[in-house]
Amino acid sequence: MKEQLDSAIYEAEILLKKSRRIVKGYFSQSAEIWEHYDTVELHHFLPASHIQLGVECQDWKEIVENMGRWMYEHGYVEKRYVASMIENTEKNGPYIVVLPGFAIPHDGQGKGSIISGMYLVSLRRPIPFGVEKLDPVEFVCCFSAVDLKVHMKAFFSLISMFRNNTFKRKLRECKTSQDAAHLIEEYEFE
Repeated sequence: MKEQLDSAIYEAEILLKKSRRIVKGYFSQSAEIWEHYDTVELHHFLPASHIQLGVECQDWKEIVENMGRWMYEHGYVEKRYVASMIENTEKNGPYIVVLPGFAIPHDGQGKGSIISGMYLVSLRRPIPFGVEKLDPVEFVCCFSAVDLKVHMKAFFSLISMFRNNTFKRKLRECKTSQDAAHLIEEYEFE
């Protein structure tokens, strides 16, 4: 019985490792990044493919739904995470607006996150989220977290960047997602 259990555990570990490699490959992330949580930087979370510039939307709910759908379609969250972000914001108010012109839609662990990830958009026309002193919102970064350790360093880098008016001005001037990704990597280490 013990040998069968040991064999089953060994096979499960191999399957888990294979699954992790497949998922990492799917998201074009190098395996080394995710095995060393303390080395995960913001630019790993926000490559050009995770940035969209000049997005049109009517209100905060639409942008959160659209961003949540992107996170779902790319395997970062379960479908329920999208509705949960909106319900959480409606219930608790627009706490997701953390700096002037900048919001971070998210929900807690266990609400449907599959993989830690981020998706950043700039809005063509800033929209109010309902926080008079911080509205209108021009930049929105949706994130999902499965482990607080993985994204915290990147999260604090992101907040620091959006406190920097020069960074925000240069981000507004970016013509492509690739330009924005390069800008993020440049400012991440300042």
